[in-house]
Amino acid sequence: MGRTYRKRTKGKTRKQIATLEVANAAHRAKHTEQLTSGALLKARQKIKSLNLTCAYYKTKSELSDSRYWKERRRTLYMKKQGSKLKSKLADLKVLMKQFQSDLGWKKGELQGLRETSEHSIQSLQQRLDVIQKSKSELQTEHRKLKKIHQRLLKAKQALEKDEKQRKRKDLQMGKRQQVFQLKHKGVYTTGARKLARYLVSIGTTETMVGAAIQEMGNVLGVDVKDCMSERTVQRAVLEGGVASEIQLAYEIANAKYSTSHKHIEYESRHIALKVVNYLDPDAEPQWTSRTLGVATSVDHSSETQVDGLKMRIRSLADVFNESLLARRTGLTFSSDDFAYKLMGTSGDHAADQKKSHKILRTWKMDVILQRLGEEALLRMDINRITTLLVPRKLKLIEDMGGQGAWNKLTEDEKSAADISVIREIGQEVFDGLPQEDKNKLSMFIRTGCCMHKDLNCVKGGDKKMQQMWKAKNKTPPILLANRENATTLACQEDPSNPTPIEKRAEEMSK
Repeated sequence: MGRTYRKRTKGKTRKQIATLEVANAAHRAKHTEQLTSGALLKARQKIKSLNLTCAYYKTKSELSDSRYWKERRRTLYMKKQGSKLKSKLADLKVLMKQFQSDLGWKKGELQGLRETSEHSIQSLQQRLDVIQKSKSELQTEHRKLKKIHQRLLKAKQALEKDEKQRKRKDLQMGKRQQVFQLKHKGVYTTGARKLARYLVSIGTTETMVGAAIQEMGNVLGVDVKDCMSERTVQRAVLEGGVASEIQLAYEIANAKYSTSHKHIEYESRHIALKVVNYLDPDAEPQWTSRTLGVATSVDHSSETQVDGLKMRIRSLADVFNESLLARRTGLTFSSDDFAYKLMGTSGDHAADQKKSHKILRTWKMDVILQRLGEEALLRMDINRITTLLVPRKLKLIEDMGGQGAWNKLTEDEKSAADISVIREIGQEVFDGLPQEDKNKLSMFIRTGCCMHKDLNCVKGGDKKMQQMWKAKNKTPPILLANRENATTLACQEDPSNPTPIEKRAEEMSK
């Protein structure tokens, strides 16, 4: 193939070029004028638009700057507050740990207290149920006894009428009873046992009581078939002693006296109280003295005397509470009942008697406060009892050294501590009573005697009499020792320097 070449344009002349340049310049000037007027208008509009946009964004920028500085100040403030809150939070965490530790201990303590309170509440509720039941039973028993009393009065009147008729008939017929029966259905009658006790009390030996009754029957012209044995007499005497203790449980109050004989301490106690006449129950009660017996003691201290009295009262309470009379009537008796009814003591002017009076007064007030507290709790509902007892129990445990120390106490010690809480409540009740009621409850009188003054006179007379034998050079009364002490004194080697055994033999023989 052959090579092709580009067609070359025809060149312009200089004149044509100049003409074209002139035309082109005119055209350019015209175009430039048009372009300049239109572009300027557009530029002005655009500048105006840009100015508006710039003003908008400037205003927006100022608002943004204001918000920024506000937010910055707020951020700085929040940082400061956050640091403070972090510090407080750290302190609160420490306090929270301490609180959780204390809370765990308190929960255990509260649980123990709650169990104790529930036990106390159950005990009080049971006691309230027993009291209510006893009250209803007593009311029922009272109605029964009233009916029985009416029947007994009618029977008594009928018996008196029959007795009068029988005596009248016996006088008319000149007859006398020929046989006296000591037994009824194989058992010695109450009258026979009473007669046996009477014979023993006037000095008849127990062995001779049966024969003495038969001999009295022969003198009176009555045939007594049965002869009471020594063992039966002893049992009748014991029966009388038990009956007297049961009777004392009804008629309790106190006054006591103590003395010694041959260096052995003896305490004799008796009570003075108003009792009914059992042969005439409708009569006015009369003041009567009842003995509590005579007993020995290890010393003459006030504490020993009061402990001996309490032991005697507890013994009476045990006998009475186990008796058929207590079961039939539904009654109970305790040493606290005795202290509650105790109105005073009577004794000599010795210091031990005055101290015993103070101890008994304290015992009486403790019983009164305990009963007032128990009665106040029995009148409350369960919520009120819990609200009242829980804070006092917590304080009691805290005073004793905490829950650990409380758990180490015995049941008797815990019971005594619980009673002290009840007495605190009773003290509040007692303080709120009128003065007249306080005086009635707390009245406790002490009376004295001059018996020791008389005893001192006797001792002084004895001393002067001994001096008289020596002054007149007369033989004083000789020492009458028993068989054992007489042997010891007869073997004295040096009467001026006796041994301890010889001194004791001589002292015991005086």
